[in-house]
Amino acid sequence: MKTELISVNEYIKLFPKEVQLLLEKVRDIIISNAPNTIESISYGMQAYKTNGKPLAYFAAYKKLYWFLCNSKRTY
Repeated sequence: MKTELISVNEYIKLFPKEVQLLLEKVRDIIISNAPNTIESISYGMQAYKTNGKPLAYFAAYKKLYWFLCNSKRTY
């Protein structure tokens, strides 16, 4: 998605309601399991970092959902 986004809320609002619900659910899971994360937009998708290092990224596209998690980190 090529657009200038300021916040995760803006990103989520770009999608149909059913996709928004899914994105919010993933967001809630990340925040509830890693409460000290910093949320931002990076590489055009939702990004979460802890201690300045990437924890997870996720995005939605027309026919695809994408999720990347740094599974080698311990928190």
